[in-house]
Amino acid sequence: NQFWNTWDRSISFGHEKMGALLPQYGMGAVACLTKAYAVIRNSAGARKWSTDKYGQPDKLDPHVMKDLFGEMVKLYKSYQPWLGNYTAAYFEGAIYLSLLTQDRYFFDVANELMERALYDESYADHATTQGSCSYWNMVYYPLVRAFRLREQIYDPQVKQTHPRLQYLGDGTDLEKQLASWRWLIPAFGDTWNTLYPTGLQRGTKSPAEFLSRHFPDYGVSMLRWGQAEGRRQEVCMVYQRVNGHSHSDALGLEFFVDGLPVFWD
Repeated sequence: NQFWNTWDRSISFGHEKMGALLPQYGMGAVACLTKAYAVIRNSAGARKWSTDKYGQPDKLDPHVMKDLFGEMVKLYKSYQPWLGNYTAAYFEGAIYLSLLTQDRYFFDVANELMERALYDESYADHATTQGSCSYWNMVYYPLVRAFRLREQIYDPQVKQTHPRLQYLGDGTDLEKQLASWRWLIPAFGDTWNTLYPTGLQRGTKSPAEFLSRHFPDYGVSMLRWGQAEGRRQEVCMVYQRVNGHSHSDALGLEFFVDGLPVFWD
């Protein structure tokens, strides 16, 4: 039941190209499905199910491995633009799937692309190529999960091999550093939650949090000065690369007084 319920709830197909369908955002469907099947694969319940359906306790597994997971591997292999938007979402599912199917070629390709994404999709100052702080976690969460899985299962020295992992931060933390005194998010890029009402319900920052921040590799700074009521001022300057969810005009200014936006350009 865990296996099939996971499949029914989480599977989503998208990105149709050349007649092939890749399970969209494999961190959900493929990762959950492979983990669930690995748990029940040799269980008494699975053997009973196989006996009831096929008359033999070991008949189910070859069907599942060939007709389901084998086909999933083919989908991944045939899907070319792995290094596109939200690439990091595919790797956790790909690693689980390659281990389950014992496909060495798929395993090696997935690991190589995962390492490439670590450097291609994140900057040295912890920002990511999504181009907006509202979307930075699209890279962080799945990529961190995938490397943590790799560390736990078969590569305990991965952090020594790839030092950037220890600096790979949390997009939510970066978002907080750039948020205004009233916790409003600067409006550079596709920042859908800029004036989201709950921002005003958080209260205000402490003086220790009201510090200037600079992300030089990505290209955004928040300059802050003044602590007295009505004199807290902030200027967000954006000069980031054009990528992901950024705006095409990669030069912007936004001015806040007491945490509220006064103007932006």
